[in-house]
Amino acid sequence: MKKGFEIGLVYAGTVIGAGFASGRELWQFFGRFGSGGFAGLTAAFILYFILGYFMFSVIGKSREEKALDLFGSKGRAVMVLNLCFMFVLFVSMTAAAGAMAYEVLGLKREIGSLIFCLAVYFCVFEGKDGFLRANIVLTPFLILFGIACTAAVCPFWKAEQTAYYGGGIIGVLASGLIYVSYNILSLGAVMLPFKEAFKERSIRLWSSFSGSLMMFILGLCLFPLIVKYYKISEGAALPVLVIIKKLKGGLLYGIYGGVLFAAVLTTAAGNFFGFTESVFREKSENILKVLVLILGYVCSLMGFSRIISIIYPIFGFLGLLNILFIVYYAFKMKNKKI
Repeated sequence: MKKGFEIGLVYAGTVIGAGFASGRELWQFFGRFGSGGFAGLTAAFILYFILGYFMFSVIGKSREEKALDLFGSKGRAVMVLNLCFMFVLFVSMTAAAGAMAYEVLGLKREIGSLIFCLAVYFCVFEGKDGFLRANIVLTPFLILFGIACTAAVCPFWKAEQTAYYGGGIIGVLASGLIYVSYNILSLGAVMLPFKEAFKERSIRLWSSFSGSLMMFILGLCLFPLIVKYYKISEGAALPVLVIIKKLKGGLLYGIYGGVLFAAVLTTAAGNFFGFTESVFREKSENILKVLVLILGYVCSLMGFSRIISIIYPIFGFLGLLNILFIVYYAFKMKNKKI
């Protein structure tokens, strides 16, 4: 159970990035539907549990050691897509770090993003063990303090009903599916190093359940906040942080800034680690990893909000193909002995 919970922290930490913890993604995919978006949010985290378990089963039962071969020769194009998204996700987290540095500390975005890239490198330079330790420390912090900060501003049990923006239940659920589909893209490559652990069914089950539950609880706290203060959520790059600043400020604002940094760092480190481990496996290629870091920094100067609004939905639609492969291979390997 302990090992499953630790891997669950990696799962949650990889998914809960700046888009989630800042409320930007939650607004775009759920909050814009008003209170009705809660149905999509709930469905999304049920899917995280199911698809997470399926993905861990594929990893545990597969003989492949490389992420590109996880779905066989037929799925190589899908895994290439996954790796492309992992780089995009790393770029978006770096952009988010720059936005946070400007919002919280008053630093130039370029300086904040540069410092962040160095932090990412130090989280992953020891390989899988260092990456796991970083998540064991950072993920509980971001979840516990994230819940505490948002509950202090707008407790979900006192949330107000808000106007429904339209779209119908089909639109809400479809938005949730697209949201999950692009967030699940990086899962195979990030989790492949834990292949040996996933040979045990209990670890696969507990990892997917605990990770999904942690994400859902945090989402449950964030959702009413971004819906209640929808006028801020519509235009802010980091809506939850801006809302807390306007309503509380001071210490709570600083703590949530730390929560966002932890969320951004775990996701960026996970995707940078998964991408570079899949593409560059030899120690002699470390210089190439540094070049990827530099390229990611340059691309991040595009800005966080633009990446979220333009690039993410595109990968969301493409990610539906990835879900089909996960489900297909999970059932194909269902009766395979490890």
